[in-house]
Amino acid sequence: MSTWKYMLLAAALAASPLHAQEAAPAAASAAETLAPGRIAAADSLIEVMMPAAQRKEMMGQLVAVTMANISAGIQQHFGTEGFAANPKAKAVFDRFVERQQQLTAQQIDAQLPGLFDAMARAYARRFTVAQLGEIETFFRTPTGRIYMAESLKIMSDPDIAAWQRQSMATGMERLPQELERLRKELEAAGVATEAAPQS
Repeated sequence: MSTWKYMLLAAALAASPLHAQEAAPAAASAAETLAPGRIAAADSLIEVMMPAAQRKEMMGQLVAVTMANISAGIQQHFGTEGFAANPKAKAVFDRFVERQQQLTAQQIDAQLPGLFDAMARAYARRFTVAQLGEIETFFRTPTGRIYMAESLKIMSDPDIAAWQRQSMATGMERLPQELERLRKELEAAGVATEAAPQS
């Protein structure tokens, strides 16, 4: 598999909305019933933390920063030589990353109602009505409002961005070996695959 294919694969994997967690927790039982009072208190808290009118912009900013760090991490791993040698390829790659950012933002935007419904249930599952009220009281204070506004900018902090770039570059180092391992295990399971990746 060529270097460019590795780069595109890595970008596509990383572009999955805000990085899928390593393992999703078991889905809540369909029969589970949460007290309406808790749901209402959680909805109220979330509205204070992330007002509905600002959610799309907030999530868009988070996606943009995350994708910028991902792209920088990929380029850091492969170095600038390949891009310098093939400016047209870099332009294609940049368009790919931009398109993934747009698609991810669109997907998140379309799924925001479900996300915040899920968040309300998650908060309601973990905190009592009294606790949710105390948390909301904090977020209504000047310090709480500053915390919420600044916490959304954390991913663009230079130290966080540098860590994310390095993390992405480190992950890229093991990608060829992991893909080759996957290919061999699939073949051992009787699944036809491509030829071994080429550097």
